[in-house]
Amino acid sequence: MNQTNIQTKTSDRTKINWILDIVIFLAFLVAGEPQFTGLAIHEWLGLAFGAGILTHIILHVDWVIAITKRIFSALPNATRINYVLNLALFIDIVAIIVSGIAISRVALPVVGISAFGGPSMSGLHHISADLFTPLVGLHIAMHISWIVATFKRYIMPSPTVVARPRISQ
Repeated sequence: MNQTNIQTKTSDRTKINWILDIVIFLAFLVAGEPQFTGLAIHEWLGLAFGAGILTHIILHVDWVIAITKRIFSALPNATRINYVLNLALFIDIVAIIVSGIAISRVALPVVGISAFGGPSMSGLHHISADLFTPLVGLHIAMHISWIVATFKRYIMPSPTVVARPRISQ
């Protein structure tokens, strides 16, 4: 594979990753306010959010494996902090999704599954959802330069300056 193909593949993957991240973030914002959306939209968006997070993790599995192998060796502090933050986000989102499924009153009954969680699962769902907001804020803060650079590159690209041919007199 030549350098141009590698750059195009990396560029496409970056663009897909950026778009997926924006969709996940928007789903999080909407699903996070069930009093505005209603319970049905909250639950269905929550399930879609879980699928988006799983896709996000799959897109970054190489990074996760590489850093996990080197976590106790020499790594930049920012990488180690990012890894710990991502682990906290992963644990938190698993708690949100599992507890959300356990207390589902709309989405799961549609497919014939009754809610099996009680007040403790509801409490876990609310606490983990509340914790998710500051964790996502930190995650965004750590990646803001990538977010902005990718936005500029794919959404607001600089106009290409093309030299006009000179007309000889």
